[in-house]
Amino acid sequence: MTRMSDSRLPRSELPAWNRTIRYYSSRLLVGLLMRLLFRLRVEGRDRLPAGPALLCFNHMSWLDPFLLFATLPLRPRLYLFGPREEDLRVGPRNRLMYWTGTPVPYKPAKNDLLETTRRVQAVFEGGGILAVAGEGRIHAGERALLPLQEGAAYFALRAGVPVVPVALNGLSWVDFRRELRVRFGEPIRPEGLPPREAIAALTGRTTVALLGLLADAPDPAPPGRLGRWLTELFNDWPEGSRAAAVAAARALDEAPTAEVSGPPVGWARRPGRLPSSGILSLDPGTARVPGQGGRVGASGLSADPEEYRARLADQADKQLDTWAAELMRDVAKRRGIVSVVKAFRSAASLTESEFEHVFASGGGAPATIGHDAGGNLIVPTISLHVLVPGLRARTSDGRARLIDFLVATFDELVYV
Repeated sequence: MTRMSDSRLPRSELPAWNRTIRYYSSRLLVGLLMRLLFRLRVEGRDRLPAGPALLCFNHMSWLDPFLLFATLPLRPRLYLFGPREEDLRVGPRNRLMYWTGTPVPYKPAKNDLLETTRRVQAVFEGGGILAVAGEGRIHAGERALLPLQEGAAYFALRAGVPVVPVALNGLSWVDFRRELRVRFGEPIRPEGLPPREAIAALTGRTTVALLGLLADAPDPAPPGRLGRWLTELFNDWPEGSRAAAVAAARALDEAPTAEVSGPPVGWARRPGRLPSSGILSLDPGTARVPGQGGRVGASGLSADPEEYRARLADQADKQLDTWAAELMRDVAKRRGIVSVVKAFRSAASLTESEFEHVFASGGGAPATIGHDAGGNLIVPTISLHVLVPGLRARTSDGRARLIDFLVATFDELVYV
């Protein structure tokens, strides 16, 4: 490890011996306390690589980092991505983590992405492992998983380290002596696709792996008053509270067409409901959930199919990819996977064999491709998004074929 990379490690202003003492003492103490307070169950720890790796875990609670502290091996050294740099010494939880020397802080401003990447790279160059809450926020529901942000895949691809999906369960409610489960998945090795396709493919493969690890997790019963208080003690709900987060998620599925401001752009799926995907916006700053107002998108898409095609042609690749992937997921929920696969194959002009190659190239597991009782080609709904990077990787005109798919499914949308 170079001196420059060492200077970017957390708490680099401290002597190495001081950081070592803080790390091991905190790991051992937290491990002891967690085992006294809860029953810990660890599955698949033998799957962990011996060297540097990125652990992508689902984010259930403020206790997630402490559960990782208690269940991961002491070596390689564990680091945690976050919190934001300005919050690093705000609040008792963050101050405690700062003292241990494990957090890798970041700044939300885009002009800090390079420095954040260098900090992460320093962790891997030092032989450490980095744990990242892939969703970027907490959520309710033991089997639920919010869309993974692409940062984890980017860091892993840049450093050439495997991604290990880690499913945490039992912490949606805190209750003493309750069983907490940590389940490690098989390491996912980055593949040598072009950068954009590789990030999308790795994010998709990690999503599929995490959903599989979470599939059988039970939802624990809410505890008594003390347990509820401890659960929410340091939880940071973007909506302000658990109840508000649950209500927002329910409203997203049940609300009518969103009100829009700014450019005269909005959309609804027949018979007039806003899809849960927020398909018309890639930037979270321009898409807001129903009831919160704000813009849905700024593309000015038209109600006329031909004008719609022309305006799609003006969109960036990343925007088109997002719309196509989200539309497939939304239509699958309403009309079934067979309809989506048929529509995609027809619009993209793919034979069954070509479809299978596209699915695998995007990161889909070939073993999950099958046929229903009627002989129709099917894939897991949660894997539909891999068709987008797969199509781009396998064809020279993937962009044009994605536009064809969006136009072919025009009747699924009503633009206003």
